[in-house]
Amino acid sequence: MAAYGALVSVMLFIDEIQTHPNPPISIDHQQVESLTQLITSLQEFLQGYSPHSGYTKEEDAWENRIAEAAHAAEDVIEMYAGDQILARLRNDAQKITSIQFYQGLQKAIENMNLINVEIKEKMVLQNQLRIKEFVTPSAARDLSRSTSTAKNVTMIGFDDVLLQMLDKITIGGPDLQILPIVGMGGIGKTTLARNIFVSPLVQQHFDVCAWSTISRGYNAREILGQILDQVNKKENRMRDLSEDELGLDLYQYLIRRRYFIVIDDMWNIEAWDQVRRFFPHNRNGSRMEVTTRLSNLASHFNYSNGLDMKFLDEYASWDLFSKSVFGKESCPLELEDIGKRIVESCQGLPLFVAVIGRLLSKSERTRENWVIVEKKLSSIVSLDDKESCLEVLYMSYNHLPVHLKPCFLFLGIYNAYKIPIFSSQFLVARGLIKPINGKSLEEATEEYLDELVDRNLMLVKKGNRSFKMHDLLADLCLREARKLNLFSVSDERIIPKPLRRDGTRLSNKPSLFLFSDKVKDYVCEIWKMPQLRLVIIYGGTLDGAYCLPDPLSDEEDMVVLENLHTLIEVKNLKFGDGVLKRIPNIKTLKIRYDRKVDTSGKDSSEEEEEDSFEEEDVSREEDASGEEDDYRLNNICCLQKLETLRFRGSSQLAHIMQQLSFPHSLKTLSLKNTYLPWEDVKTKIGSLPLLQVLKLKNHSFCGSEWETCEDQFLNLKFLAIEECDPEIWITDNAHFPRLQHLHLCLVYKLKEIPLSIGDIPTLQSITMEYCSKSLVESAERIKEEQEELGNENLLIHEISLKKKT
Repeated sequence: MAAYGALVSVMLFIDEIQTHPNPPISIDHQQVESLTQLITSLQEFLQGYSPHSGYTKEEDAWENRIAEAAHAAEDVIEMYAGDQILARLRNDAQKITSIQFYQGLQKAIENMNLINVEIKEKMVLQNQLRIKEFVTPSAARDLSRSTSTAKNVTMIGFDDVLLQMLDKITIGGPDLQILPIVGMGGIGKTTLARNIFVSPLVQQHFDVCAWSTISRGYNAREILGQILDQVNKKENRMRDLSEDELGLDLYQYLIRRRYFIVIDDMWNIEAWDQVRRFFPHNRNGSRMEVTTRLSNLASHFNYSNGLDMKFLDEYASWDLFSKSVFGKESCPLELEDIGKRIVESCQGLPLFVAVIGRLLSKSERTRENWVIVEKKLSSIVSLDDKESCLEVLYMSYNHLPVHLKPCFLFLGIYNAYKIPIFSSQFLVARGLIKPINGKSLEEATEEYLDELVDRNLMLVKKGNRSFKMHDLLADLCLREARKLNLFSVSDERIIPKPLRRDGTRLSNKPSLFLFSDKVKDYVCEIWKMPQLRLVIIYGGTLDGAYCLPDPLSDEEDMVVLENLHTLIEVKNLKFGDGVLKRIPNIKTLKIRYDRKVDTSGKDSSEEEEEDSFEEEDVSREEDASGEEDDYRLNNICCLQKLETLRFRGSSQLAHIMQQLSFPHSLKTLSLKNTYLPWEDVKTKIGSLPLLQVLKLKNHSFCGSEWETCEDQFLNLKFLAIEECDPEIWITDNAHFPRLQHLHLCLVYKLKEIPLSIGDIPTLQSITMEYCSKSLVESAERIKEEQEELGNENLLIHEISLKKKT
């Protein structure tokens, strides 16, 4: 919700100005107080406001007006602050007087107050006219009839979990057990619950069975009425009885019977807390089942008896797709390859697979038609179908607390355009986090992210603290962002607009997202921005980067960027004393090095390093050699708070890559084109005590043999080797004691994985992409050996060259 994010942004901006050691402007105390009161009031309104239950293409009028009013107030402050800063830098006269600033801000405050007054008047009117609506007995009977007579819906890919849940429900101790089924929208929770509910085994095992679906505007009386009407039908029951009377009636009926009750789609624990006392613990083997999208809610029940729904694997996805499209027939060979690509794009979400399958079953079965579907996969989701993917997933967005909606949209936009989100600094720097008493903004952000993960809207990528979401959720975010005008299109690229408007803000700017057309405006200024938390520089090319100029050496004028935690896509950065002193708290760093330096700061397009061994002009060689001596890559180890480093070198500069050294604080390290000998893994990387993720990409290391040793990689969980050339890998299971995931890609010369890798007790998966047949066979041998030893949990994934085409 852009409106809430805009209000948070204004308050954070005002707070930054008031707490800044040398603020560029001052704001009238009464105006600050008025703004604070108005923003608080509007935030309270938005926290309880739900404009519609389903997805619509139109932006809500109230949200739009509030967002525009907040942006207007921030623009006035921002423009005045920016002009004052530029005036100081250039020794110019002030462009805007304090009187003009006061008048402009007062106008913005009055506009915001007008909206607040209108909202209060409208809410009073609505409260006077509101009539409480409850489910009538006849409606409850319709619900029970539709549920009890529902046919067993085909559950492809979940046969094992169905049997597992049936065992838990019908076998076990006499105590009442509540079994949660948890997962993201569309993953099959309700379908599984229906299959359990209508199972003859369940219907015969229990004396009474009932089903209740919780609406967003639930009330306990509605839930109790739904269940009671199914188990003990009496006319006009809800019309005559209070909530407690309904509950007591239900309790007395269930106390003498073994019951099975499903509560479908629970969104908060309050719904359960209001009705739990009416379900007796009668010690006769009664069971209850709860479906929810919220992992933290499921933890209130006996989670060990529940089920965390997973995505379908490629085989189950293809099986579901084939049956949805062809029924009992087989897929024609000429459609199989494109069909599997379509299924892969569904990313294992059963609802998505089924919707696409139903669409293709009704359309012409030609390759040309399927190609069109593949290209427009996300746009074919129909809003007319109430069971459509977008409508189902939108419920998860609509149920988000208002403070989480801007964060979710922001993350979705970046996920959709493959811009990685590595740390909480992204959200902090964008001004999307509302401060929590007693906690830093970074700690508050972690709570935001954890809540999105608990709601099954974000996934934590294995091996490191980075995040991703399903493409359909990202598509939902894009649709909502278009509606809210949160990004612009430039040169066929999507550029997310900051929910926190940067404008001309310089010294107070917490984040800087620079694209090719903006770098020149800010890259002589970065070292003068003490409030910076995050800097991302995107060039005009896919792998673009920009040179960050050396800071001034004058100690008196030195500005220490103490808040700067993230610096991404910087080229040829020199780690001299001036840089080290200015970025003491850097946590995330992405840098690259090559010789093609453009003194204007603009990155020239660069061919891949593999074909860059050609001779260069002698004079250019001499000019570059002196500059290379200043890179001081050995000083990277001085950045003692650095946690994530992504480093890309160049074959032209392979000789200076030998200087590389790393701080002991590193948790994630990714290297590319550094051309280091394998021996350096022992001396420079293996001993890093906190390292959890190691990615050795294209030619990061070279040589025919890699031998590891004990007492290294003690905390490594994820190891990826891509396009490096070891022919022999000598290791032992004790050398990677905590390794969970091994990923090998385009490792053509390596013929086998050491068998001892399989003996690592924590190992969960081995993934191979486009590797030799003998390497794949060695992985299969490891799996077979582990299965013989009783370890059936090791997963082997293979992506072959044939599958790639």
